[in-house]
Amino acid sequence: MTPEPEATPLSPYEILDDPYSKRVMLEAQTAPVRGMARLTLRDEANAITVYAFRNGFVEDLHAAGRITDPEMKRLNIQNSARLAHWLYVRDKCRSAVPRRYFQELAEQQRYAHKWDRAALDAQVPESEYAPCSGCTRPLPVHAWRFCPMCGAEAPKA
Repeated sequence: MTPEPEATPLSPYEILDDPYSKRVMLEAQTAPVRGMARLTLRDEANAITVYAFRNGFVEDLHAAGRITDPEMKRLNIQNSARLAHWLYVRDKCRSAVPRRYFQELAEQQRYAHKWDRAALDAQVPESEYAPCSGCTRPLPVHAWRFCPMCGAEAPKA
């Protein structure tokens, strides 16, 4: 059961003092979407996660058995929770403390600076995969020592 956030909402300054605190993370999950009292930021984050993450390449990995159901559940929940948190901080802080918000945005952009901003997809070369010797599922040759489905030793690069 998820604990309820504290009754008094945090101010933008309090949020930015410790944006990754448990209280901020929890408050973000139940904050309403502006203009839509019945929808929370978590509801919005869940929909975005389904559209942008769940129904993409990661689903192909999941369908091929390379991500287990518990792993997929963890990925979806973690992505939705973190996205709701980002939407909350953005909504609360962008207009009240724009300089600090855009500093945080720039900090996160450091990790994506080499991503192709115009690309809609990227192909993974077939040479990155080889069939498992036990169950013949395609496995990434540089990442796995054992097949997660059958336990057989993974093919060597």
